[in-house]
Amino acid sequence: MLARPRVLALLGVGLAWSTPSPAVAAGPLASGPESAVAPVRHEVPADVAVQMYVRPAGDQLTLLVRVPLESMRDVRFPLRADGALDLGAEELEGLLHEAATLWIAGYLSAFEDGRELDDERIVSIRLAIPSDRSFRSYDEAVAHLTGPRLAPGLGLRPDQAFLDVWLETPITDDAARFSLDPRLAHLGIETVSVIHFVLPDGAERGFRYEGDPGLVDLDPSWFGALFRYIALGVEHILGGLDHLLFVLC
Repeated sequence: MLARPRVLALLGVGLAWSTPSPAVAAGPLASGPESAVAPVRHEVPADVAVQMYVRPAGDQLTLLVRVPLESMRDVRFPLRADGALDLGAEELEGLLHEAATLWIAGYLSAFEDGRELDDERIVSIRLAIPSDRSFRSYDEAVAHLTGPRLAPGLGLRPDQAFLDVWLETPITDDAARFSLDPRLAHLGIETVSVIHFVLPDGAERGFRYEGDPGLVDLDPSWFGALFRYIALGVEHILGGLDHLLFVLC
């Protein structure tokens, strides 16, 4: 969990850099076929939720990641005249790939039996609308990332869209012990991530954390799990004055 002084510092930075974005703040513009370019975003979104599936199978470790598109800063996405994303623009796919590489892939490190995995590659990228529920399960997320792209005529604003990314990296044994170092706190002032680890037999384990948790053992031993719960409990108690007053009382 981010320390309170760090959160305040990040909030100050976000407020200092924030400028109203015409693509987000303005109402519908005059209709027409012309395309515009989204202004470069520097402000840090206040609250970001990250969803992730991690699954070893055969000789590949698959990572499926969903993040809000507005957390992809410093990328100029093409816009239509009404302020919606120009989903038919030729350059959009390349810009999404650039954003995924810069803001997601570069901040995820996976390990197999303590050995850091390399040769990570982006397999597929999709945009999703706010009502999309494909990340309810691993299979639904895969179907979405291998399915058709959004229709070019859809009116989807940048601050409404999700960016879904399929990453893969080679492994030697899908029964090995895997861990993940997800450094995604930079996506928002407050970033909450939920990781679903899907084992080869289909069993699933869930993890939830705030900020950057450090190295997460995705298949912990009972002792490792117990230690993690104790550490989280101590952090939770020390993180609030009311908790400390309760203990003192």
